[in-house]
Amino acid sequence: LTAFGQTKPPTEKNLRIVFKNAFKQAKNAGLKWSRWTACNLDSSFYKRDTIKLVSDENYFFNNNCSKTAELTFSSSRNFTLQNVQGHEDVFSITVGTGSNHYKLSFTKSDHFPLIIFTNDSSKDKMKFKVISMDSLALPYKRNLTILKLVRSK
Repeated sequence: LTAFGQTKPPTEKNLRIVFKNAFKQAKNAGLKWSRWTACNLDSSFYKRDTIKLVSDENYFFNNNCSKTAELTFSSSRNFTLQNVQGHEDVFSITVGTGSNHYKLSFTKSDHFPLIIFTNDSSKDKMKFKVISMDSLALPYKRNLTILKLVRSK
């Protein structure tokens, strides 16, 4: 992992470890899932070339983003993708169906690892180059990871 401010690109191995540790950290806290989020104002998760994926479900709500795409992992490789809208005490969440279920995989591409989200039913894929990975220690032996992703074909 790199510290904030460093520009060394992550490796495929580092990414596998980060996702596995995020799920393990959630299980140790008594949860059956781990959540990663991306800001989704104006459907940016689906449309923008560059997005931030963060290992904290509240990160964007605390940083003025009222709509997020939430990846809820039931294991270190399987997740449900949901759209969440929140403002103060009012939240709405899309209900997960079979079409919202994805698998996570990694591969190499050029100088950066690729993260791939494959839809279980349609087999459609979202591919992103992971151009940076930052980690921040939080209280209670928790870590926050921020991945900077660039959409790939």
